[in-house]
Amino acid sequence: RPLFDRYNLEMTSLGGGAAITYVFLHLLPELDQRNQLVGGSIYGVVLLGYLLFCGAKLLVPEEVAERGRMAFAQAAFYSWLLVYGADAAHFLTLGQAVLGAVALSFHLMHEDYVLSLEADWSFRGKGRIGLALMPQIALVCRHFFGLHEETLSSLGLALLAGVIMYNSFEDGRPSGHRRRAFPWFFLGSASFWMVTRLLR
Repeated sequence: RPLFDRYNLEMTSLGGGAAITYVFLHLLPELDQRNQLVGGSIYGVVLLGYLLFCGAKLLVPEEVAERGRMAFAQAAFYSWLLVYGADAAHFLTLGQAVLGAVALSFHLMHEDYVLSLEADWSFRGKGRIGLALMPQIALVCRHFFGLHEETLSSLGLALLAGVIMYNSFEDGRPSGHRRRAFPWFFLGSASFWMVTRLLR
């Protein structure tokens, strides 16, 4: 928490740069290969994922309690989708698996920090446990519903791409202190690209 308290702008921009690079270098090329599985409309599902999060952000009531509940629902769904929708082909080596685990851990820690500020209603108890359980729940769902089903896997991947694009553009992009944030956004993008190249 002290790290995010002091460097939240830098850490958010760093993560946003890495996330959007993951979308453009990994998810979109993979979706291009899977496009025929859902009748050539996979990018419509990407748009749907973007619009779902955009609509939730714009249409949520102004009451603090309602905004807190919506923030938790978005974070929980995003955390679930990161595991359910991720393409296992990107994590075949030990290095790739470690990179994925570090990225997921960073995501959960950041969501925990943000929700502790926005959703005090009960997040510090049940909400925090629920958020931490989302990756495990997603693994169970993959095993029973999506691991061997190409269509479901493709739809999950497309939704994930849309959600990451929204979070990167709206929450992770440089904003406010743009001059200070953009170098971190660029560093996150360049670092992710270099690390993934080294781990191939």
